[in-house]
Amino acid sequence: MNPKASVEQEAMAMYGELVGEDLVFDPNPVNLEPEKGQVWARGLSLIAPNTVAYAYQDASKMELKLAVLDIDPQTHKMKVVEDPSTFQKGFSPYVSMLSLPYSASDPYTLTYYQGEKSAIASICAWNSDRQQLQNCEDFPWLSHKASSVSGVALGEGRVLMTFVASDIPYYTVFGLSKK
Repeated sequence: MNPKASVEQEAMAMYGELVGEDLVFDPNPVNLEPEKGQVWARGLSLIAPNTVAYAYQDASKMELKLAVLDIDPQTHKMKVVEDPSTFQKGFSPYVSMLSLPYSASDPYTLTYYQGEKSAIASICAWNSDRQQLQNCEDFPWLSHKASSVSGVALGEGRVLMTFVASDIPYYTVFGLSKK
């Protein structure tokens, strides 16, 4: 072992599950950026059975990135099936995701972040056969900046977002549908 070599651990994902009354973690995490530090806001979401997406802010380059991981249903070992790719440049005070924003049979990612002038929901279709994201589109869901945001999928394409703008808390509900 080289004591001068270091591995950054800021963009990692670790599998965990509740077994009976015990919370059990797999000791083999996936490290998306082992050479980089300065990984800030991040979010993780289930986009299809045994498939999760991981969005985060690479603060060293001021880029928002998205990767997709596959989880083996037998061993629970995770592997990267789509390497991290930049989907937005700039700083956002928050970056997060919603699990299954549309339906399990029609997998999509939903990443939300602060754009230059408005809050943005970025939606990408997940092609399970090709194991790649496609048809990504950004939609403003709030016409001004928010300092803090949290969301939850309510099912059937409905999303509840809570947020703070100018130190005042708000909430909104919006719907997602196919074109």
